[in-house]
Amino acid sequence: MEINEKLEVFFGAAIGAANSQSESMLDEQKNIYQSAMEEHEQSCRDALKSSRRIFLEKQKKEVNRRNAEQTMAWKKDYQAFKEQKTEELFEMVKEKLLSYRRTDAYEAFLLAQIGKAKEFAQGEDLTVFISPSDQERQAVLEEKSGCRVEIAEDEFSGGMRAVIPAKNVLIDESFAERMKHAGEICWI
Repeated sequence: MEINEKLEVFFGAAIGAANSQSESMLDEQKNIYQSAMEEHEQSCRDALKSSRRIFLEKQKKEVNRRNAEQTMAWKKDYQAFKEQKTEELFEMVKEKLLSYRRTDAYEAFLLAQIGKAKEFAQGEDLTVFISPSDQERQAVLEEKSGCRVEIAEDEFSGGMRAVIPAKNVLIDESFAERMKHAGEICWI
């Protein structure tokens, strides 16, 4: 074998070994890069999922905040509307009471209330008070009921109050008290 042939065989063997070694190094590097690429892709997917989750949570919180604000605004509007309608209702009732107080039925009502107070007093001393605005009815009520009827110091919008000192009792059948009670339990 000549030197050229030997060189060719050696060159072929060296190139083959270098190619084999190079291929194995390239495969190793390819596997390292492939693994790094997969890790990077997984990291990006995880980051994307996390950012989506965070974004969705922020959106959810924002929607909930807006819903809460809207609900509060509606409740506030409803409460204002309710108060307005309640005031309108009570104004209408006051007007009707004022009209009623000008009728003979109102006088009959007062006499009936005085009668109930007399019955409750069971013969004890009784003083009946009427509103200052009902002053013109004082003499008629005293005459028809047989009780002492006085004008109260404060205006209570009609009705009557009776005091039975012996029993330490105040009977309050005033319209002001009834309106106050109705305002407390008003369902509007």
